[in-house]
Amino acid sequence: MNPLLKNNELVLFSKIKNNYSRFDIIILKVNNKYYIKRIICLEGETISYHNNELFVNGKKITENFNTTKVNDFNLTDICPYKIIPKDKLLVLGDNRQNSYDSRNFGLIDLTDVYGKVIFK
Repeated sequence: MNPLLKNNELVLFSKIKNNYSRFDIIILKVNNKYYIKRIICLEGETISYHNNELFVNGKKITENFNTTKVNDFNLTDICPYKIIPKDKLLVLGDNRQNSYDSRNFGLIDLTDVYGKVIFK
């Protein structure tokens, strides 16, 4: 599978703060750097990966865009919470084996979301 976005590719995004949904692609700022990641888990939810499959609130969720292997993990491997707290998100890159994402920097605050990609 080809990456959804390539280096130096232009995207159109909206800075309007609105409701975000699972699998939305967002631009976020972490440690003074901007990243483009996919929302995987929203506030009030829990997550786990087992045998390369995503489970949200115990229900298997199909990810048609991810074909890379994901090592098993759950939310408590990333943060001390059992569910995603209010105004937080868990994000992952589509290239899960080589992505710097919530598995590295933890949950993100909604205030760290710079915008939502609306066209690539």
